[in-house]
Amino acid sequence: MTQKKMTVETMVTDILRKPYARMVIPDSDGTFSAEIVEFPGCVAMGETASEALENLEEVAADWIGAAVAQGQEIPEPMETAGYSGKLVLRMPKSLHQRTALYAERDGVSLNQFIVTCLAEQVGLRARPVVLSAHSMQTALAPLFLMQISQIVAPSLAPQQDYLSQRVASGSDVLRTHINKRAMSHA
Repeated sequence: MTQKKMTVETMVTDILRKPYARMVIPDSDGTFSAEIVEFPGCVAMGETASEALENLEEVAADWIGAAVAQGQEIPEPMETAGYSGKLVLRMPKSLHQRTALYAERDGVSLNQFIVTCLAEQVGLRARPVVLSAHSMQTALAPLFLMQISQIVAPSLAPQQDYLSQRVASGSDVLRTHINKRAMSHA
């Protein structure tokens, strides 16, 4: 083994010992995907969570080797990136007002309300959403009815208003269903 190859292997090993964020996500087909959050595109699959993590270590070594060969810097782990827990945020006045009203309604500080909303969204994005045929039918049927009514009977304005309302309520049903599914997986 050449000195240069040993140096690269040692460097890769040293880098992977750092506390990088490794995330394992179950897929809908029963397999698992794993990724290192700080390394864009560094993803591996496996039949089990353990296998996905094992495969990830091999993929990560290749990812680091390719990045070094291209002269790219290896990102530092998020854990050591120096997050203070403070964030300056700009938003429209109207959103600020509505957010403050919701926080007051819930009896919490504006800061706590925003933290809770962010935590809920981050949690939802981390979970895969599986839609059943029934939930898809509930959501899409009003859209199909609306398009059919526009083709078949464009002069039926009252019915179109009714169908527009059904489309909105269908979206609400789907959103409620997705939120319930996400909460049941929590």
